[in-house]
Amino acid sequence: MKRRNSFVIKCSETRYDLDRRLGIMCYETSTDVSLESARRIGSDVFTVYEVAIYYGIASLSYEPRENSYEHYLSSDPGTPLYLYILNKKDLDTLTATRILKKKLKCSKITHLGLKDKAADTYQFILADKCLNFTPFIKKGSIEAVFVRLVPRRILFEREDLLIGNCFKISMKSLVKDPEALRGIIDDIKEIGFLPNYYSYQRFGVRRPITHLLGLQILSQSLDELIKTLICFPEHDCDIDLRCREIVKKKWMWIEGIICRELAKSKSDIKRVIKRLPREILKLYVSAFFSYIFNYYLSYRWILYGLGIENIDGEKRSITPLSRVEIPYMHITLDQEDLKILSGDKELILRIFSEHNLDTEDLTRAMNFIREVTGIKNFILNRFLITPLHKLQVKEDLEISFCLDKGGYATNLLREVFKENIYSLL
Repeated sequence: MKRRNSFVIKCSETRYDLDRRLGIMCYETSTDVSLESARRIGSDVFTVYEVAIYYGIASLSYEPRENSYEHYLSSDPGTPLYLYILNKKDLDTLTATRILKKKLKCSKITHLGLKDKAADTYQFILADKCLNFTPFIKKGSIEAVFVRLVPRRILFEREDLLIGNCFKISMKSLVKDPEALRGIIDDIKEIGFLPNYYSYQRFGVRRPITHLLGLQILSQSLDELIKTLICFPEHDCDIDLRCREIVKKKWMWIEGIICRELAKSKSDIKRVIKRLPREILKLYVSAFFSYIFNYYLSYRWILYGLGIENIDGEKRSITPLSRVEIPYMHITLDQEDLKILSGDKELILRIFSEHNLDTEDLTRAMNFIREVTGIKNFILNRFLITPLHKLQVKEDLEISFCLDKGGYATNLLREVFKENIYSLL
């Protein structure tokens, strides 16, 4: 017997094809009202501030907190890490950290979370063994400010350091109808939470294919993976011709790696795939699990509604920033089996089956993934909803709010713009 929510929001189903292809099938507000976007969003109107335990909110005017891990330095035998605050504009996190790593000559740079590309973002990063240390870096749209030394042991806690993000969005230049905007925001504020979908950025805004690549890795369909990566949105193309175009485009650096390796060894596709950075391959498989989460959330929402209560098979836990008890989905996959630790087991297995994957397929795939990437397991552990923390709308239509880690501000914008969201992004 499924447990019914004491307070539920019914699913208003999307009419937008891209949403359905990403497993994002529901709105919490009426589909009768949607706003047109006046322009694309950018760093001039969209700002993100990372929130970390011990360290607080990242900004270039950051003032270090007292007693935030400094006392552990003397007892940590390892070389300390450099804690920086990274500010970037209109650039993705992976590209920004690659630039910083080269500039600082570090062995590694660790970020706590990926931040939006089309935004002005502030986040904490940990730099390891830097030969060219400097307290301040400015290169193009990147600035980085050294905060302090931190103990190496914090690397083992990095997944727990990030607790949320705060957002500021200036809506004045984005919408044509301020009153309609206020009405939708009032509805969202009354509900008090957002569906915790993985949003468009997770799958690629311009080329939403990362989950498809992840499925092809799990299915060991490597020829299809190459076609998708090089040809999309077409299914087939002249790969040699397309590669000649791709290698000229610096922003298509992942595709460029594949094209250069194909030129050396077309017959050994596995070797070609192995040339991709391990982090990128992991991103693709993780994106497929993100899609599975979206699919689960949508179907669960359609069947039972959405709220803070769980249904059979789901557990609840406290969110790290807003401190609210919320149901979550938790599955793990390793070389032995697929474990469903929180979630409707029947529904989850049905979703995998609809994508031609059963539990035996998945565990066999993990042996292949370990061979190609060295990755031993995948974990999906995510709250089904995210409370809206400190949501405010100013007279000048600046919206500010905070979300627990993993929450996307795009999910709020999607409720405002509905099927017009893609023209905003």
